[in-house]
Amino acid sequence: MPDALTPAARAAVLAMLACPACRGKLRIDDAKDELAIVCGGCGLRFPVVDGIPVLIAE
Repeated sequence: MPDALTPAARAAVLAMLACPACRGKLRIDDAKDELAIVCGGCGLRFPVVDGIPVLIAE
């Protein structure tokens, strides 16, 4: 399935989100086998499941 968000829309959505653990800025990490959201502050990784980021700090 193609990505429904343009790069500009993706950046706008990401700018509205924050890490649930430290409130740091998030970035998309697609360098590994799976897509993930990574916090620039504390380094937590959050998986993206079926196109939805799972922002649960455990």
